[in-house]
Amino acid sequence: MDDSSLQQAIAGIAKVSEIARRDMFEPEAMRGNDNTLWQTMVSCIRALSRRYVMSDHPIQFFEAEIHDAWYLFARASSSIDADHPAQDRLVRLILWARELGTLHRTARSREYEDAVTGQGRIWCDLPFFVPDIQDAWKKTMNPTVPVAHRYNLAAGIARLASLRVCNDAFAECGLEIMKDALETPQELSSSACLLLFNLAHVWLRYAGDQLLLLSLAHSPVHGGWESEGSARPIGPLAQDVGIDKEGFSKARFIFWKERLIVLRMEPAEEIEIISQCASMVTFLWEIYFGPS
Repeated sequence: MDDSSLQQAIAGIAKVSEIARRDMFEPEAMRGNDNTLWQTMVSCIRALSRRYVMSDHPIQFFEAEIHDAWYLFARASSSIDADHPAQDRLVRLILWARELGTLHRTARSREYEDAVTGQGRIWCDLPFFVPDIQDAWKKTMNPTVPVAHRYNLAAGIARLASLRVCNDAFAECGLEIMKDALETPQELSSSACLLLFNLAHVWLRYAGDQLLLLSLAHSPVHGGWESEGSARPIGPLAQDVGIDKEGFSKARFIFWKERLIVLRMEPAEEIEIISQCASMVTFLWEIYFGPS
């Protein structure tokens, strides 16, 4: 296949994908907890694997198709309630895909040829999964997208982080949320602030242990999760107390814990979600260090 034919083929795949997302995936996603996009995701992964083995198309042809599988994960997750067990099923499918190993086929030279994309092997490296979920996460920030979609997808991403899918890449989403909620001045009664603390709550519930362990390990970050207009990697309130190391750190986690305790003790009317976050982060700390 020459370059012109390849580009035409990829353009065709993109068009079919666009139609499928609009006319098939989106109506199914509207079914919420009962959507069957997980079944479509399984079919997509199996069909792509079969086509790769049986064809001699260049790898770029299949790279274009991989994105549909990850789109299905993100769209299904954003439509399923954060605490619904169907979220766990989606994460199981990602682990299943990863354990399929590396696709390979017999090339024209009669030698085995592994399916290696620009971002790793299909499927064991989950190529393009991280950037595709990052893009999906940023799209949920659009004011036209229901707030529930952001909350639900946060729960799906936190579950991925708790199992260290793609190492620590997904935990960085939680770091950004904690930064926005606790390191940036907020009007506690505002809807934006309450949303941030609800997102922090879901992260502490599903991946709090990972956030703490990464903080104790002083793990670096690679970026890609920053919200629009969030240029500083460390919030001003954290900078004010001398935290200057980007990424995870023990000092930063301690700041979050102490900040939540202060907010819980505010004389103004108590906001229940902040109190719950304070209890959760304190409990996580005590698991490893005992009562302070």
